[in-house]
Amino acid sequence: MKKKTLVWSAALALGLGAVSAAGAETSLAATSADFTDLKDLDTATKAKFDALIAAGIFEGVSDTSFGLQEEMNRAQFAKVAALILDLKADATTSSFSDVKADGANGYALPYIEALKQAGLTDGIGEGQFNPAGKVTKEQLATFLVRILGKDTEAEQTAGVNDGSVSDWAKGYVAKAIELKLLSNGADGKFGGTTNATRDLLVLGSYETKVTYEELIPLRVSGAEFGEGNTLELTISGGIDESSIDLSKITVNGKALDPTKDSFKLSDDKKSIVITLHDGFTIDTATDPVVKADGLKTLFGNEVKNDDSQPIPVKVTTAPKGSTSSATTTTTSTTPYTPPASVAVPVISSASEVASTSAHFGITASVAGTVYYAVYPSVASAPSLDLIMDAGSSHVAAAEQLSFTIDLTELTPNTSYVLYAFERNSSGVNSALASNAFTTLEAEEEQEEPQQPQEPTISIDTSSLSTDSHGFSLSVSASAEIETLYYFVVPGAYNSSYNAETVKGTADSSIPVTNSQVTVSDDALAAATSYTVYIVGESASGLTSVAYQSFTTAAAAAAAPYTATFDQAGTLRTESGSTSTITAQATSDGADTVHYVLVDSMEAGMSEALILEGKNAGGGAAIRSGTMTKAGNGFTVTLDNLDSNKTYYLYAVGSNTLGTGSLSTYIYYRTDSVLNEFDVTLDGIQATVGYTSSYYNIYYLVETYDSVEPTAPSADYVITYGMSSTNMNVLTINELMLSMQSAKIYFVVVDGAYRSNVVEADYASGGSGGLPGGGIILPPW
Repeated sequence: MKKKTLVWSAALALGLGAVSAAGAETSLAATSADFTDLKDLDTATKAKFDALIAAGIFEGVSDTSFGLQEEMNRAQFAKVAALILDLKADATTSSFSDVKADGANGYALPYIEALKQAGLTDGIGEGQFNPAGKVTKEQLATFLVRILGKDTEAEQTAGVNDGSVSDWAKGYVAKAIELKLLSNGADGKFGGTTNATRDLLVLGSYETKVTYEELIPLRVSGAEFGEGNTLELTISGGIDESSIDLSKITVNGKALDPTKDSFKLSDDKKSIVITLHDGFTIDTATDPVVKADGLKTLFGNEVKNDDSQPIPVKVTTAPKGSTSSATTTTTSTTPYTPPASVAVPVISSASEVASTSAHFGITASVAGTVYYAVYPSVASAPSLDLIMDAGSSHVAAAEQLSFTIDLTELTPNTSYVLYAFERNSSGVNSALASNAFTTLEAEEEQEEPQQPQEPTISIDTSSLSTDSHGFSLSVSASAEIETLYYFVVPGAYNSSYNAETVKGTADSSIPVTNSQVTVSDDALAAATSYTVYIVGESASGLTSVAYQSFTTAAAAAAAPYTATFDQAGTLRTESGSTSTITAQATSDGADTVHYVLVDSMEAGMSEALILEGKNAGGGAAIRSGTMTKAGNGFTVTLDNLDSNKTYYLYAVGSNTLGTGSLSTYIYYRTDSVLNEFDVTLDGIQATVGYTSSYYNIYYLVETYDSVEPTAPSADYVITYGMSSTNMNVLTINELMLSMQSAKIYFVVVDGAYRSNVVEADYASGGSGGLPGGGIILPPW
């Protein structure tokens, strides 16, 4: 049996037409050009906004404003997510107690319910969804990754090394960045706990929609000849009007004529009504065959139809003048039926449905291959080609036409449809069979009564991990086990160690509070063979001995750590039209620290280019070389630099084992700085007295007991601080749990210029303001 994992996913692709197709009746619709806050976006980004606006997924907050930087709440996001996935959203009652049809967020009720039915959300717990709650960047990243079915990959990923992201979300953020759903800010940090804005939702939604249409392509689901000499084509999703070419639409093999025929695309862009010219006729005695090629979605993906399953055609009113070649005229009103030689496979009722699995019997009609796949019930029926490509298959022999399939990794309390069809040895397909079912709530599963068993322990050998100084493994203990005893000795397994010996000579004991217990030791010798002996104890006595042999790894030196720039020793000073840059860095384990200096932030800069002294384009950097080793660190001074330029210093440490990771330090121009501004604190909320059309505020928090910290430079705050775009009221979350006094250093960047550092004092207990603080002059 061929096994594949069918991932129900979501995404978007670029595909906008600025010019109407020939024969089209045009109508005006909103575009990015209608919104004043989108006018400065680059062309590619505007195209993404246009695709989502045209698809009806997004709209402006007013006729002239899109609300680019407005924060979104969970209700708004639920609506967008459901529309991205084309979920059926018609519920009138909610599963969540805080979502009411007549409430402020009542418009989102059907969309929230659609996400729950699709198994994509269970709310925040205790039967609530919190529709008015804000969505943080890390929550947005997590939801987009889950939509794409990448939960397991995210949970197994090492995660981002970013203090601005909560520990639980680091794997999801890493996966979202890898999939290019979202990206880091200009400071290299993700800002996971900051609230997500509409621009982030748009760009993340766009990339998610692309993948969805690639997995479940749109198709022409039906054609109908109707009154007024019309032919209406129905599509399973919105299409791009500019992709409609009447000359690529054929009826009985004959192309339509764009000079004689015309069309109108419906407002939801899911149906094309074609007005046929006088004299266009069909033979009403036969089933018309309609084909439509070249159609594309609003996001640039092709509309695909399975050639083995022709478009269903209905003739309600034949084109004027049509005649029948038969003596008795019979108008076809039924969809195409595959050859009778291959009957539809029979899917029996499920023999068992649990919360995450189901088992079905299938009986084929002839020897051949049965293809099958399972989809959430809210998704449209897949094509035969999609099931063959993304589903699973079973070869049915003539002597054994019946077989059983096991569906696993399903979501509890979710409605699904199992689809199947069969193909005989001649390549003829049957029609599509289906069977709907709903998985159980997790707590509904009933475990079979267990017979009393002796207390046992077992080692999960797959959990064993070793390094040069120790080991770790997981032990499963039955419910009766109260304590584990274990000891580790060099050498191979020795059968003379019985349960009493292990307990009596144990190095350590562990109270058992759950069924999985971790046993470890980190004080062992490198490159040495050991055996760990483990025994469990319950009220009825000791278990038999479990053991695991292993060999610790050889001690190995490590590649250097990432270079870190020193706060006090890294600065820029000005002398007339020139300036001098000094950098001081540490890189644990490094023999050498290499650097290059360029005057623009360069994508594609790598460790290898730094070692060669080159910029991202492969040319020579403005300055390059190795830093001078000084004590435990490295230093370099670069003079005669232009004061009116911003410079970027890239550094990487190396030793005989390899190189560390890339580090970047930004030195802003010093010929001119922004005007001074005030900062006021109200508890953990800071108000920065600066505003402009587009600016960034950077801040760095330094806590202290009695000795006040030394103020950092503005460039240091920009390089290592947190940032916020176009928001001058900030919540300083780092202060929330602080029981100390703190200095908060603020810097504003507007275009090519930065401000000096502004210092604010925070006292534990929530008082704030600028006592003893204020502007700090250069070089600080």
